[in-house]
Amino acid sequence: MEYGNIGRSAVEAVHAAPDKELAGVIRRSSGQAIPTELANIPFVTDVAQLGKVDAVLLCGKTRSIPETAPIYLRQGIHPPGKL
Repeated sequence: MEYGNIGRSAVEAVHAAPDKELAGVIRRSSGQAIPTELANIPFVTDVAQLGKVDAVLLCGKTRSIPETAPIYLRQGIHPPGKL
């Protein structure tokens, strides 16, 4: 599975933050190979599969954000810093 530069940078930033934990990565499709550096990170197709999540980083294409963000906001999951 490929993930883009923004997703890669987001993963690195979360790993570098002492007060953050990466709960998992959400992908629209499953069954693709997982990059070696993410071998111990859960890959799911729905945020509900991760249990309690406090914040999300949306690393998709810009045009997908207006469609995707409300899904998480309705569940009470906010961008970091907006809790």
